[in-house]
Amino acid sequence: MLSPKLRKFAFILLIISAVNLKIANAIYCYTCNSNWQACGENPDLNMLKYNKEPCSGPCKIWKDSTTIYRSCTYDPEERISGVKYCNTDLCNHNIATISEIQSVQTTTAKATTQTPTNPVTTKPVTTKPATTATTTSRPANKTILCYECNANLKACNDPVDLGQIQNLQVECSGACVSYKNPADNNKIYRGCLDKIKNGGQGTYYGVGGIVYKYCSTDLCNFIPISPITTKAPLPTTTKPTVQTTQSTKPIIVTATTTKPNIVTAPPSGNNLITFDEFTRAVTKAGYPAPSMEKYNNFVNQLGPKGGITTKREAAMFLSQILWESDGLVAKAEYACVQTGCPGVYGTSQYPGQSYYGRGYIQLSWNYNYDACSRALYGDDRLLRDPNQVATNDEIAWATAFWFWKTNVGSNPNVKNGNFGSSTMAINGGLECNGPYQDKARKRFDIYKIVMLEFGLTETPNERGCYN
Repeated sequence: MLSPKLRKFAFILLIISAVNLKIANAIYCYTCNSNWQACGENPDLNMLKYNKEPCSGPCKIWKDSTTIYRSCTYDPEERISGVKYCNTDLCNHNIATISEIQSVQTTTAKATTQTPTNPVTTKPVTTKPATTATTTSRPANKTILCYECNANLKACNDPVDLGQIQNLQVECSGACVSYKNPADNNKIYRGCLDKIKNGGQGTYYGVGGIVYKYCSTDLCNFIPISPITTKAPLPTTTKPTVQTTQSTKPIIVTATTTKPNIVTAPPSGNNLITFDEFTRAVTKAGYPAPSMEKYNNFVNQLGPKGGITTKREAAMFLSQILWESDGLVAKAEYACVQTGCPGVYGTSQYPGQSYYGRGYIQLSWNYNYDACSRALYGDDRLLRDPNQVATNDEIAWATAFWFWKTNVGSNPNVKNGNFGSSTMAINGGLECNGPYQDKARKRFDIYKIVMLEFGLTETPNERGCYN
């Protein structure tokens, strides 16, 4: 007979095994609607492949009077009249020929009070789903707008970039939700859950141990969801583990001043940081001495590409880049250099290209390569030839500055000196709100060194991440 401790251990293993099996059995579903032409009646599968996501339930497809919708069924028990369901990879491409799985027996009342959850859209949905009256505090036919996206789009991660997701809205006859999806490495998802009809806000425990944070006003599901976890979270990572040589012992900087000496410079960045300051900052943080080429590409693009005009923000940027690139050494994701990680970070119209992490910020995903390329060069050259981000040092810096200016430096808290806010913008879902706060603290340790070597005497500000 097993002891109580062994029984408890066996029970935990059983739960973890069940969750692993659930994730292993996940399929991919198309997620789009016909407001995007490629997602219409005769879909362009070469384009639809950019809009897919892992799904622990069946895929679904349905059509209202004007629009076709394709999505994942987040509740495996959902069966709604007029919606077709299927349970194989990318099976929801054709509403006419789909081989539908057997429906779960439900009552007519249940079928008529549910409305399909709309997938991520490229513009606000203008057609309202049909609903019937329910015995809830929400009036019949009352709908709200919810953000619907997931953290595969960086702007949808915590903290949300509202400017980037403003068009990713859907109408919802239930409640807006945010949650961590165990079928996609616990990434943050935002959307609509029609089964929540009571109004207000709170926590809903769904199928498979998913914990939904819900709210019932327009576009309310942008708030960070750091308290939310799944019942059996698994370790995740979005970047390769990078070993560095710096000490994990906190570095105490005692120099303080009551008035920060924020040193500004012309937008070009010239003379803002000297070569000696740059070299000392890199080497004192435990990394190899940088070349003059790396210094020139850094200092000459600070202002023009990065919008950085103060020494303090330059120190923040360099500290984050040192961590991301293993001390300006890794310009390509270690785990993908040999295999190319084909398809892991999306695909494009250019055969054989992979969009794993490259450059000093580890630029990842097809849509980021495309957006960065068009912002920097006005064309898709980085999508066409992503390897140049790793092989051309000037481009490696340029992509890092683009990411900083677009996603990090635009945050007023970063401009005000909150280093933790820059970590939150780069990898907050894992290092600020997730299980890897030790890595966020190592980033801050590097920042304290860089500030000292840049001659900054103000006290380093840690706020904005885990505090």
